Amino acid sequence: MKQKKNLAKKNKLYLSTLPIETLKLFESLNDHAKLIKDLKLDQNLCLVGGTALALQINHRRSNDLDLACFDKKLPNHAIDQFLSALKIKHDVKELNAVAQISKFKIQTGLNLLDYVRDFSINDVKVTFFTLGENEEQRQFYKSTPKLMDLWAFPLMGVEGLELAKSLVLKNRVRSRDLYDLMALMDTQGYALESLLNHLNKYLVSNDLEYYRAVLTGKIPLDRDDEGLLAVDVQVGVDQIYHFFKKIFKEHDLELADRLLNS
Repeated sequence: MKQKKNLAKKNKLYLSTLPIETLKLFESLNDHAKLIKDLKLDQNLCLVGGTALALQINHRRSNDLDLACFDKKLPNHAIDQFLSALKIKHDVKELNAVAQISKFKIQTGLNLLDYVRDFSINDVKVTFFTLGENEEQRQFYKSTPKLMDLWAFPLMGVEGLELAKSLVLKNRVRSRDLYDLMALMDTQGYALESLLNHLNKYLVSNDLEYYRAVLTGKIPLDRDDEGLLAVDVQVGVDQIYHFFKKIFKEHDLELADRLLNS
């Protein structure tokens, strides 16, 4: 297994990974740090996803801000108060369509906005959502290390992002998630064995062959995949598949060797 490279500098985020509009919003949210703390949103929300990872390991650009809550429902009263304050100097638009909310209500009997809320804030997509499909996942995300005091909200550390980037493939197949996983394995020491252990521990039903098919291209990308060019990645998806084919081949050979010598 590769040793982790110390890419993130102590007490520093790689702000150059953010496009200019995202950076402006990111920095302006620090002006609301007191309100965020008073509303306890810094205790209930955490920056996750590709942006949280890029800010720490500098592997690609990232456009959106994804703020996750590790409880069963979003703290919507506090979020609404926060957004009301933002609207004074920011252009805040809600993106959740009424038809989408109604369809979710009909299908599940639940309110979609308790679980995910999408906004455009100064033309930057900001999503508030719940992360963790069961109590074991939620407890892991709550306890995994966070980067504190570097921004108005905490950032999930690399360890937690490794799990999140692994589990998300169960629900979607996107080139950016595959690239993020490749970066974690290639530069941060995240081993395939660790990914498989995560699947066994945190998924009720895990299927290794499904993950193998996703990571090696047998299962294609989602039709609405946004691609890699917009996040300044000069790597083709075929190169990502080649990387994972090599990783799986090495894993299979090691497993066969252990069985032969057991």
